[in-house]
Parts: sequence; structure tokens; C-alpha cells
Amino acid sequence: MDAALGNTLTPAQAGLPPDDGIALEAGTVLRNRYEVRDRIGAGGMGAVYCAYDRLIEAEVALKFVRPSLAQDPKERNRLRHEVKHAQSVTHKNVARTYTLEETDGHLFIVMERLRGVTLQARLRDGQRATLEETLRVARGLLGGLAAAHERGVAHRDIKPANIILCDDGRVVLMDFGLARAGHEPSTADGPLRVAAGSHTQTQLGGTPGYIAPELVRGGKGGPRADLYSFGVVLYEMLAGQPPFHGATPLELVMKHVEAAPPALANLRADLPPHVVAAVERLLEKDPAARFASADDTRAALEPNAASVSSMPIIALPPPAPRRRGVLIAATAVASAGAIVAAVLLFSHHSPASAPSPSASPQLPSAATTPSPTPTPTPTPTPTPAPSLSPTPAPIAVTVPKPTVTSPKKPRISVKPAEIVPVVPAKDPQVKPPDDPGAEKRRRKLDLVE
Repeated sequence: MDAALGNTLTPAQAGLPPDDGIALEAGTVLRNRYEVRDRIGAGGMGAVYCAYDRLIEAEVALKFVRPSLAQDPKERNRLRHEVKHAQSVTHKNVARTYTLEETDGHLFIVMERLRGVTLQARLRDGQRATLEETLRVARGLLGGLAAAHERGVAHRDIKPANIILCDDGRVVLMDFGLARAGHEPSTADGPLRVAAGSHTQTQLGGTPGYIAPELVRGGKGGPRADLYSFGVVLYEMLAGQPPFHGATPLELVMKHVEAAPPALANLRADLPPHVVAAVERLLEKDPAARFASADDTRAALEPNAASVSSMPIIALPPPAPRRRGVLIAATAVASAGAIVAAVLLFSHHSPASAPSPSASPQLPSAATTPSPTPTPTPTPTPTPAPSLSPTPAPIAVTVPKPTVTSPKKPRISVKPAEIVPVVPAKDPQVKPPDDPGAEKRRRKLDLVE
């Protein structure tokens, strides 16, 4: 089944007269670009046609505005602004709005052509959706709403007829014909006026069965008003019926303001508590009591939303004591024992003249000892291993570094050698020549010696 932006309803189902003033034959070309193929539906604004766009070589949907609205200057100006805002929203779960065209007295909006069925057709005759299908639709719609709200655009008319379940698996929100920029003042002042039927639109904007209470009071619509309408859609999908009924549209809209919906848990006992709580919060009369954004709503609907928030914090036990400290202590004791054994062995092979432990150590004499004797080194006391407890603190063991003291070598004091003058020996056979001063020099030499 084909669907396009707009309700896939006949004019009578949409509350319109059989002849809405728009009748186009297949093959009609508009603006030398759009080739009309067939009529695929009708909505509150007018008829919807499928056409072939010769410029982009693809099918598009042409949503025509009823002549009574197209001739109103205020309505034409409003449509221009709304198309402008709708063009700024680009998301896979939002139907694209291309442009606003006018030709031969016809005013129409060019939009993305979608193939699938509306959610309204899926829920016809009170059929309920499964929880899995409801959550899948919810994720797609909330993704599209988040993108629109981020651009400052509110939809203002969320209902099953504006939701397409596409053949490619997408869930697409369509028809921003009533959307308004969030920063612009609302023109929905004045008395409430509704047409016959619960699916037609009010002067305030929106559909009686899905309109937010603040819009009924004449307030300004925004993201939280969209979330209320979204909550009504979820309620209808899960319960198989809308939350409110009324004999007249006026009675129906006042139910949104004054009445409480039947408890969803009583109508559907198999629903998880967090899903029921999320739907109930979306249907709060006070906008401030609802979720603040589409992202917050999506987080609350996730299957693990309740379990994650209520999950207790489990304290992890302390780590088991490691045996590394014990090994280090044992190694230290073994090292100290090896040092003591080496010292005792060295002392055992030393000369008998080595001093006893009780005597004070003396330096060996160079004349009596051929080689120096090492002085025994005091035995280092090993660090005892710390005791273990059921939950011990980390063990820090300091291993003393063994030191080996070399024996001291005796100091040998060497006095500088005395310089003795060399005197030639006297030869009795050689008689020195007579020298008058020789006797005086010999006496001086004798005095020196």
C-alpha cells in the first residue's frame, strides 16, 4: 500500500466534502516539472497526489491546500513559514519537505514520497501492538522529534495517521503542515472550534484525540506538547484504544484537560513497570511534569532503564595477600646465611697468630706475618619475616645489601735516605803532593764527619 505525507483517508473519512475543489487527471504536468500520476489520499488540508519530478527523476508527493485556505493571505503566509522550518529538519525518521509551489491557482507542498502503511491503518479495529513493535516505533519517532526540536521546530499534530511504517523498515514522522518554530508566537488565541470527527484539526492546531492540554487552554505549543501527543500514541498502541473518548470533539478535548486516563497496567498486565511509568509521565497534565526532551523519553523506555537505575553497588573484596614478601624475606635470610658461612670459612684458614674475638684487633707486624690477616666482619642480623593476618596490609621488606670489609694493610713508614758524601779511600802507598792548605781542608772534613 502506498502512503504519502498526509492522511491516507478518503475525503469523507477526513471530514471533508466529497468535492474538495481539487481534481487533477493523471498525466497533468504542473510548472512543466511535476507529472501527476494518481491520487493517493486526503488530509485536513486537502488532497495528496503522487507525481513524477522530471528534474530530480524521482517520485514525490504533492500535498494540495484546499482553495478556501489557499485564498487566505494569513494562511498562505503561515504555510511559507512552516515549509521553511520543515526544510531545516533532516533526519531518516522525518519525511523531507522540499518546497512550496503555486500554479494555476493551486497551492501545494512538494514532499518525499513514502511507501508503506500508516500506523492508523495498523491499529484499525482496536488491534494492539506488541511491546517490541511499540518500542521500535517509539525509537524512530523520538529520533525524528529530537532532530526537529533541536532545530526549534515543534510538530503540533502527532497522531497515528501522520506516522508511516515504511516498507524499508523505517518509521517516519510526516506532515509538518501544522509545525511552528518554537521561538515564534502562537496564533492559537481565541475560542476553540473543532470540526466534526475526532481526527480533524482544531483552530488551535492538533487533533482532538491527541491534543495536549496546554493547547486546549490556548497556551503555546512546544516540544513537551509533542511528547504528550506521542504518549497518547504509545497508550493507544499498547492498550488497543485511545486514553479518552468523547461524544463530541469538544467533550473529547476537555477530557485531555480534566480527566485521568484508565490505568494502562489494568488494560495490559504484561507490560514492564518502567514502560507503564514512562507512558504515565508523558500523559501528565502539567508540561513541567513530563520528560524534558525526546532523548530523556527514549532513555526511560529502554528495557534496561529500570534495572540500571536501581542496581545496587557491589563492593569488591580486597585482593588476596601476595606471597612475594615472604619469598623476599626468605631470600634475605638465605643471603645473610651465605655471608656468615663465607666469613667463618675464611677465618678457619687464617694463621694461628690472628687475634681472638675478645682481644682488640691489632695490626700485624710486617716482620712476623708474611701476608695480611683479614679482620672478621660482624654477622648481619637478618630481617624477620612479617607475620601474615587474614587481611594483611601490603608487606614491604627491605633487604640489607651485604658489605664485605677488606682487611687493613699495615702502614710502612719509609724515612728518606741520608745523603753521605763519598770520600775516596786513602792509599798508603800514594803520597799526596805537598800542599800548604791540605792540612786545613782535612781538618774541616774531619769536623764534617
